[in-house]
Parts: sequence; C-alpha cells; structure tokens
Amino acid sequence: MYALLLLLSLLVACGPDGPGWRGGGTRDTASEYIPPSHEGADVNVVETWDSEASWDCAADPEGCIDDYLALPDAASAWARPISASTLEDQLEAMEDGDVVILGPDDISDGALDSEVAAALNMGFLLDGLDERPLTVTVIHEEHHSGYTERHMVLEDPWVGSFFAMLLLPDGAQSDAVPGVLSVHGHGQQAGDVLEDLFGRDYPAHGYALMTFTFRGMGADRSEDQASRALLLEGFTLEAVRIYESLLAAKYLRWLPEVDADRLAVVGHSGGSLAWNLAIRNHPPVQALVSDLQGTYFDLWKGWVLDDTIPALHPYYPAINELSATGVSVLEVEYSYQGEFDEIIDFLDSRLGGS
Repeated sequence: MYALLLLLSLLVACGPDGPGWRGGGTRDTASEYIPPSHEGADVNVVETWDSEASWDCAADPEGCIDDYLALPDAASAWARPISASTLEDQLEAMEDGDVVILGPDDISDGALDSEVAAALNMGFLLDGLDERPLTVTVIHEEHHSGYTERHMVLEDPWVGSFFAMLLLPDGAQSDAVPGVLSVHGHGQQAGDVLEDLFGRDYPAHGYALMTFTFRGMGADRSEDQASRALLLEGFTLEAVRIYESLLAAKYLRWLPEVDADRLAVVGHSGGSLAWNLAIRNHPPVQALVSDLQGTYFDLWKGWVLDDTIPALHPYYPAINELSATGVSVLEVEYSYQGEFDEIIDFLDSRLGGS
C-alpha cells in the first residue's frame, strides 16, 4: 500500500501543476510551466496532459493490428492490389532462390531510390506529414538524476495510436540539445530500449532520447496477418514502420528543447532494416546507426514478417550499401554491445554534441 501511495504522489507531483512538468509548444500546461528560450520546428503537433489516459494496446501491442488492417481501405486510392496466388508465387520464388539478385553496380543510386520509393508506396503518408495533426497525450512524467522521463501516446489519422517515451536531459530548457530516435526490433517495446539498448545513457551525453513501441512486431501470426494484408493491396508493413518513426521524429522536431536540425536514428534489428530504407527517402535526420542488413525476404517459422518486400528483394545488395545515401551512417555489431562509446563519438561528430 505504501508503494502505491508513493507512486500516486509522484504522478501528482509530476503532472502539469508539479515541478516535473517541462516542455514547449501548444499544450495545456499550468502555472509551473517554464517556456524554453527557443522554438521547435513549425509542424502540426497538439500536446495535452492526461495522467488518467492510457494506451489501448498496452496489454498486447504485438497483437494490436486493427489499425494496420484498416489502412488498405482508408488508402484505397493508392492501392495496387494483387491476388493471393501472385503473392504466394512471389514468396515461393524468393524462398527457392529463383529471383535474379542485382549487385550494387547494376543499378544507379537514383534508380535505386526510385525503386525503394515505388515499392514502399508511402507517398500519400509522406505528403503533408508536417501539416497533418499529430496528437500527443502525455500520460506520465518524472524527474531522474540528470534527465526527465516522459511517457505519451501519439495519435495519427492514418495509423492510429502508439506509445512513446522521451528522455530530456537537464539544461535542455535553456539550450536546445540534439535528439536521438531509437527504433527497436522484433519482440521488443519502448521500455526495452531504455533498459537493454543504452537508452538511459543518452541524456548524460547531452542527447534527448525518444523511442516508441511498434504494434504487431512479435514475429507471429498477427505480424504475418498484417504483412500479408498490406502486401495484397500494394502496401507494406515496413512502410508503416517508417511512417510511425517519422511521426516520432516529428514530435522530436517540434519540441523546443530539441534542435530540429540535429537528429539521428539509432536502429536495432528490424528497426535498422526499416531505416536502411528510410534514409533513401530524404528523412529529416542527419545520421543513422544501423546494426543489421537484410534481404527484404523474411520468413520466421513460416510467418511473413514486416521487412518482406518482394519488389525490393532483387536489390538488397545495393540497398545494403548504406554509404551511398545522403545520410551519415555508422554500421555496428548487432545490439551494439561494447560499442556505445563509438556510437556517442559518431553522434558527436555528426551532430556537434550538445
């Protein structure tokens, strides 16, 4: 009972009337709000505080795919449907090695970028991204030694809502800091980034850290269902992953405490595979850390995973030439164990540190 009372007291203390509340932009703050000395990017974000709110998918994010299944109907104007038999033929050809694979020298960078854009078929998501409203509901905030931790739910008209976490280093109120978006892999959630992938270490180095939870990323029946449903209509679950990442980056760019011109993505596993593609679509980031390359054909125990994109499988060797993009890239070992200092050095060199 004492622990519960203590938790409730912390939530009250860190609400919009408590000393833990900090931030900038359009939000429903109260008297303790201290405006930052600078402004964030001019993008459409509406932020509110509601400590009683929750995320509908919190109990089972891996099985929460209704928004993904609804996307093809909502985006029917951009659909390029194929038959179930055609999809099965494509999967069988990739599995049997019957697809001609092109080397990096077989396609120009410009042509490859065009192939990636066409295969992802996400132009309708990218168009008007900054102008489209992004609703952010902060549901919890608390102060740690050296940084403030914020939990929130982001909601978008195309993909629904997802959970995110933000760590803001002390001092960001008076001097904008660079931002890092950490994108997790299969079987993980936002909290795993903080505890297992050095997430809590970034504020000590002067970086704001944001991460979020993908839905339907359990390498299971739900992910297979969402992947197939989107592929059959000419879309991909990987494009949705990229779009949700860009929404999180949009919030980072909007924050007055974060320098919108100094952003990086640190990917892990499936998050890296998504961003190995995303950097070919001119995202608003200056650097990428990637710990995995893929073939864009991914069956796990028979399940079709998000990074399965038949149209891109022939080009995977060229896609994996990450140095050919316009974004600075550091490739590291899987899970970057023992390489965090190298990551920080890379970020400092590309983003100028704090």
